[in-house]
Amino acid sequence: MNTNNPTISQVTKCVKRNKQNIKININVHDEFTQGFDFVVYREKKEASEEIKTISSNILNDTSSVINYNINEIIDIPKKLETIFDNQIGSNYYLFGVNKENSFLVSLLYVMSKEFKLKTLEKQLIFSKELLELLVNELPSYFRNNKYANYGFKMTSIIENLQNNSIDEGVLKYLYDYYNINIVVLDYNNEKYLVGNDYNNNFNEKNVIIIKNENIYLPLVNMFGTMPTKLLFKCILNKLKINKEINIIQNKIIDTSNKSNKLSLKALSSYKLGDLQSIAKDNNVSTTEDVNGKKKNKIKQKLYDELLSL
Repeated sequence: MNTNNPTISQVTKCVKRNKQNIKININVHDEFTQGFDFVVYREKKEASEEIKTISSNILNDTSSVINYNINEIIDIPKKLETIFDNQIGSNYYLFGVNKENSFLVSLLYVMSKEFKLKTLEKQLIFSKELLELLVNELPSYFRNNKYANYGFKMTSIIENLQNNSIDEGVLKYLYDYYNINIVVLDYNNEKYLVGNDYNNNFNEKNVIIIKNENIYLPLVNMFGTMPTKLLFKCILNKLKINKEINIIQNKIIDTSNKSNKLSLKALSSYKLGDLQSIAKDNNVSTTEDVNGKKKNKIKQKLYDELLSL
């Protein structure tokens, strides 16, 4: 692949910025020409240096920070092309999603063709609805997939989802929830984060999200398909996993010789105060942040968290 060839979006940007007046000479017939009484003459300008600068920057961008443009296509920078061994071609682009809830917005942007067509306002609404759904369904996933054995805490997963701060617990949950291979590439630090080992059974369902400072950006295929296994593997093979977070396989807790699970009766057997006392005895928070205020967890939620221990 010739890396000097501009992409379609790069050409489009240059054309839009080109304010040069060009005189076109064509053969004319007097019978069909209009008079020259009201011709407005404009002084021909020299070719814009701005276009050359823009083209150069687009094709050779190795900056450690991606320039963020909300609701616009963002060209793949040279540094990212290198990470993907120049296999990304002109079929992929980044998109400037809403900064609020940018991770879930990016996820939906990659997974849903219909989502791309919605306005920014509706995209944000849908992402918040997904957030609420994920929070509500987490207890059953947490219990059935034994996330506690991986060292994950339900409260941490919920808080990170709500705060748009993604860790491997969140990625593990989404891996199971959607049956997808998902990786977050930290563009600034050239590291990556995953929730689980690559699953070949999900080969056609790969999601790559780029973290740029505190914003998440989706890697999108212009034809609506998901990123290939080759691109996914480029990240795993070329970059290091985030050193601040242990890989999941090293976090599994050996529970073969001990049982941490509480023996609870049916939910109807307890009052909220009873569950709050049990929670305090087991270092489980009885409150949660709701719109910036501390509120007591409802009975069902507290019960589910205790059940997952």
